[in-house]
Amino acid sequence: MPPPEKPQAQRLGQATSLPESFLPPALAHLLEASADAIFTLDREGHITYVNRRAAAIAGLTPPEVIGRHLERDLPHTFSSRWLSESRRAREENRPVEYDTFNPAVGGWLRVQVVPTPSGLAVQIRDVTFARRTEALQRVTAALAGTRTPEQVVRVLLKQTVDAAGAQRGGLFLPDRDGTHLELRGEVGYTPELLERFARLPLALEVPLCKAAREQQPVFVGGTVDAQYPEAARLRAQDTRSLAALPLLVEGNLWGVLVLSFGEARHFRSQEQAFLLSLVEQCVQALSRIQAEQELRTQADTLKTLNRIGRTLSAELDLDRLVQAVTDAGVELTGAQFGAFFYNLTDRHQQTHTLYALAGAAREAFASFPLPRTTPVFGPTFRGEGAVRVADITRDERYGQNPPYHGMPPGHLPVRSYLAVPVVTRSGEVLGGLFFGHGEPGIFSEQAEQFALGLASQTAVALDNARLYGQLQQSHAELERRVEERTAQLAAQAAELQRSNAELEQFAYVASHDLQAPIRAVTSFAGLIARRYEAQLDARGQTYLRQIVESGEHMKRLVDDLLAFSRVHTEQRERQPVDSGAVLRAVLARLRPDLDLLEAQLQIGALPTVLADASQLDQLFQNLLSNALKYRRPQVRPEVRVSAEREGEVWRFAVMDNGIGIEAQYFERIFVIFQRLHGQGEYEGTGIGLAVCQKIVERHGGRLWVESTPGAGSTFFFTLPAAENNLPS
Repeated sequence: MPPPEKPQAQRLGQATSLPESFLPPALAHLLEASADAIFTLDREGHITYVNRRAAAIAGLTPPEVIGRHLERDLPHTFSSRWLSESRRAREENRPVEYDTFNPAVGGWLRVQVVPTPSGLAVQIRDVTFARRTEALQRVTAALAGTRTPEQVVRVLLKQTVDAAGAQRGGLFLPDRDGTHLELRGEVGYTPELLERFARLPLALEVPLCKAAREQQPVFVGGTVDAQYPEAARLRAQDTRSLAALPLLVEGNLWGVLVLSFGEARHFRSQEQAFLLSLVEQCVQALSRIQAEQELRTQADTLKTLNRIGRTLSAELDLDRLVQAVTDAGVELTGAQFGAFFYNLTDRHQQTHTLYALAGAAREAFASFPLPRTTPVFGPTFRGEGAVRVADITRDERYGQNPPYHGMPPGHLPVRSYLAVPVVTRSGEVLGGLFFGHGEPGIFSEQAEQFALGLASQTAVALDNARLYGQLQQSHAELERRVEERTAQLAAQAAELQRSNAELEQFAYVASHDLQAPIRAVTSFAGLIARRYEAQLDARGQTYLRQIVESGEHMKRLVDDLLAFSRVHTEQRERQPVDSGAVLRAVLARLRPDLDLLEAQLQIGALPTVLADASQLDQLFQNLLSNALKYRRPQVRPEVRVSAEREGEVWRFAVMDNGIGIEAQYFERIFVIFQRLHGQGEYEGTGIGLAVCQKIVERHGGRLWVESTPGAGSTFFFTLPAAENNLPS
């Protein structure tokens, strides 16, 4: 850097304008002790006074800064708004105040520019914590009212772009095939950028795609093109820094938020933690909405099961029976259309007839030949089990038969394919239920199980219907031969009664054991009844009572289903993880609470273990949060974290001086939803320690507690040592 141009006083040989030369000693000490950065400029823009806080922004001392020209010599120390705002203060000759993100500081500053007879006086205050706290509060409040993923996306984009000081933001979601990312929401994108980023290959070497592939945040400050050459042709010209933040809902990639900045940002750890906190709040909202959607889906499924159970137990007309089954199958599996093919063998032993169709007009199949025992249809017609394919057009069995080698022209588009055989108790294959959808990847394992259960019910019902038909056809003959056929008729009646009893038993299971009352719906319905009962007519009150009654019957199964799904959540591959680094990241997130409570921390040397880093992070987060939450009143929290080697594992200990736990509750606290304190005493859900135990058990370890009421608790857990599980 060339030597700074001297102020006029120095150019004329006068003494340097140091603070002590023109400020009263008391005022000079006050300014030096101030937490704010303070400096003054002469009319030419040379620095005539600067306190230590202001000089530190440039990484210099006050004597090194005095006399420099701010805009020529220290351009990296001020934000892009300085030029316009300082010019406005001079032109309007009045104080100007503004907030701006300063890359040199890595946070938000409140700048006050005051014109003086000799130039400008500037006061700078760090408001990063206040602004980020307010932003988190705004996001929390906005997300509380969201009911759909689209609403969450709007909150995420608007609030995050504003809070981060970004130029623009975009949300990208993976397509159904998982090979591309598609732009689904944006703030600040020009029409050209909208077209450029509409759909990107996941394999592209740019921050957005890397964050999606690795499911880890990517921060690039000031060197976008150098680190990611392919980004040069995609990014906006004014983009100098990027943050790509993946949204993981239930461990799966839901989308990626991309923030673009016009200045070179350093993305210090606090700024990264803040951005990740914003994203995590939105992830929690998405998880809540997904859970609510699953509850509604389960409720609708249960209604369908109850309805089809009643139909199958009462309907003996074959046409109406199979049509009802096919309609229910489409509804249960989420198919666009479904068909029931009943075995009718011709002289070539291959043809089958269309018996029932749902989701499409019968004319849609009228012009096509009957399906044959092809490689696709054969396993179903032979009763070999369910066939579920994410994209049948890519299956090796597809397209092997002339003359069409696939679906004939005009056929309903089928990508997702699900078929199950309908087999009687005696092993006779009656036919097959077939379901299709125009998009790939629609049918889940749960849909397959629903279809198999429905096929079993259908087989029983068809047996009953066939027996009923046989009875009807033989009625006249039975009247003529009552005496000799009495025994046979009694046997047939007994068989019919037994079949009906089995069907009634299934209906009982479907309507009782498989019901899932929705407790939340019941609670809110009760709240509505209490608050708005006077505003509801008799029909509205009746509807509310029906909701409450139905909810009570549905809740248990939904809880079990949800618990089961979480037990089977996919895990990342365990790798050597520096547990100390993970703990430091957790402490960085908890720093505001630690500082507020003046908590004392004692962290011992922590080892490298074989673990899922994200789950280890959650384990430390839950245990440390509990240590701070369950503190004794008026007692300064103390937390100690240590680890000791025990054979092939490390035993960790998280010790606190909190309220402690009575011995009789040592096992209960690890049971999900079990709480020892009311919500009014300590907030929470009763899930945290249950999650901790599941994480430790998944790693082959053990979690337990030792505690003395009124003195504190120590939570111990074991994790495998990394070196014992690595290849030799």
